[in-house]
Amino acid sequence: MSKFALLTLGTEQYRIGSWRGQRTTGYVAPLSPPDRLTRAGLDQVLRRLMRRGYRDVITAALTEHEQSFFHGAGFTVHERLHLLQHDLHGIASETTSRAGLRPARRWQHRALLDVDAHAFDPFWKLNRANLLEAIHATPSTRVTGSFDPKLIGYAITGFAGERGYLQRLAVEPEHQGRGHATDLVKDALEWLVQRGASAASVNTQENNERALALYLHLGFTSVNPGLVVLRYQMVRQ
Repeated sequence: MSKFALLTLGTEQYRIGSWRGQRTTGYVAPLSPPDRLTRAGLDQVLRRLMRRGYRDVITAALTEHEQSFFHGAGFTVHERLHLLQHDLHGIASETTSRAGLRPARRWQHRALLDVDAHAFDPFWKLNRANLLEAIHATPSTRVTGSFDPKLIGYAITGFAGERGYLQRLAVEPEHQGRGHATDLVKDALEWLVQRGASAASVNTQENNERALALYLHLGFTSVNPGLVVLRYQMVRQ
């Protein structure tokens, strides 16, 4: 299952598929509030993923409220993430023209994925289905590329319900530390202000000290508790 599927079970919905295109690791994201999720529904999800050959399952990044439901079903912590928020105060109301930044087009998705594969370790890198999910996760989305002259970085920014989301930020390792990521984040925040967003959120791995320092420097603040990615082992060794 290379693409994601929407699974509706009564009043509960899940998005399921493979984790980053892996053949043995599945993915599940709850789309309904935790109080609508049931153990019977989740068991159906897990059985469906098991029939597709997945040996373990990784969740989407979950809030503290969502985690308790999955913990009760036997999921354990795989990785913790920093959750950060920006109140957008002091951000320009017009997007500044920055050298090298321009929209990334659909035909450049392969180049986006190449940058992503170089910027993240194999477990976290995106495949095509993940990239499309990030782009279409919100009603309004901006995909910006940083070019020098070829694509060396990109950001996906989403806007929904007066809130903004920095969905993805990646810069080629050899070009990091030169201001490209800073320009991409500033561009994203200015675009969100233009859309009328009241705040912006982003998350990053706890061990990604470079990204954390960048976000804090640009005015983001940590939100506690953060997010957690959980794992469920379906095949016991």
